[in-house]
Amino acid sequence: MKKIITLLALISALTFSQCREDEGPQYGCQTGISKSDPSKGRVFIRCCTEKEHQAGSNVNIGGISGFTNYTQVQWQPIDDCKKCR
Repeated sequence: MKKIITLLALISALTFSQCREDEGPQYGCQTGISKSDPSKGRVFIRCCTEKEHQAGSNVNIGGISGFTNYTQVQWQPIDDCKKCR
């Protein structure tokens, strides 16, 4: 009986931990300062996931080629991409 209770507890713990990790993509606003016109200050680049933001200019893993056109690029999580602009 103890083995069954232990097994059920382990299954419950694994199920709960997987549910919390798999919340789906969390989007955010990616902003930066344009190298070509820094006088504009911080500008909106795109709405993307944190993983896409971290990809930088590597388009093979979700980045964008224009990433290198900006400095001080930041990503801020947001619940609605329409709020980025």
